[in-house]
Amino acid sequence: MSDDLMDLRTVLEKATSLTWSDALFTPPDRPRSLDTPCIVHDADDIEDDDLDLPNVVISHAFDYVIGIQTVQSIVENARLQKADASIDDLFNAFEYYLGHDAFITF
Repeated sequence: MSDDLMDLRTVLEKATSLTWSDALFTPPDRPRSLDTPCIVHDADDIEDDDLDLPNVVISHAFDYVIGIQTVQSIVENARLQKADASIDDLFNAFEYYLGHDAFITF
């Protein structure tokens, strides 16, 4: 995956096509929205053991949020429950998972 920034909307919309072993990184200490900038990158691509983050993530001052495999599971679960899940539904399912460590029930 490219190291270019994308928004959370794009991550959720394209979750199934992202590399499952990558991770999601976003700016720290700020509420997330569909427009939140994100980086999807291999979390094990570490060049600085002290910071334990990939250089591209460090250069943007982002933090680890969650693995892409989990993002894919969140999206899949939402779509299994609600075949016509909107992007807002996917975002709500994502935020619910982060807050409760559990899948949302629609």
